[in-house]
Amino acid sequence: MKADFGIRCAGAEPLLYELSKPGRTAAILPALDVPEAELPPASMLRDQDQVDLPEVSEPDLARHYVAAQPAQLGGGHWLSTRSARAP
Repeated sequence: MKADFGIRCAGAEPLLYELSKPGRTAAILPALDVPEAELPPASMLRDQDQVDLPEVSEPDLARHYVAAQPAQLGGGHWLSTRSARAP
């Protein structure tokens, strides 16, 4: 079940859930170089079908956060605002 986050501003960066496509992964982990540890008891673990995480590729994830960065920094990229004030 996907969450409904309501109405957003026009031109807003899509949510990661909206970019999600089944089978995509943003990380390829290397082989373990340490012994495997035992998992907690099954009663303490969630079922895989209960965890609703977006499935996005690494480039899509990077693009999402780079595009969202100006909004997090107050509407403008800090480098461009600093260089505009520099003598």
